Amino acid sequence: MRRLVVVLLASVLLAGCGGEKAETKRPAPALKDQQFIQQGVGHLTEGHFPEAIQSFDEAIKANPMDPRGYLILGETYMRLQNYPRAVDTLLAGIRVAPDMGELYYLLAINQGLLGKREEAIEYAQKSILLFQQDHDEEN
Repeated sequence: MRRLVVVLLASVLLAGCGGEKAETKRPAPALKDQQFIQQGVGHLTEGHFPEAIQSFDEAIKANPMDPRGYLILGETYMRLQNYPRAVDTLLAGIRVAPDMGELYYLLAINQGLLGKREEAIEYAQKSILLFQQDHDEEN
């Protein structure tokens, strides 16, 4: 079941957060970070977590302005129950993409798992606000 969740999350991330215009505007390094993300997803599917983490780290190094690397790396740390590392990674992602609700959502979960209730509530509320704004813009 975990593998299915990881593969589904990775598929959503690989599909991208925007339309085709966003894909055509990406700089050349994005191809390299995309390859590292795909490689990392393959490692996750096989249960090779250290290799997956290394691939996601390389994706972030190749394109530090792409929040997908931070998101999936944070998710990986969360799955490994390394919540402090997940929090650090997700906060770095928020610095890159402060309007990405998924980052706040995962951050809220990790803060809750660390017993930081107030922070978890704050990030969950921000996540809901961003998801509502995205939904309103789509309609």
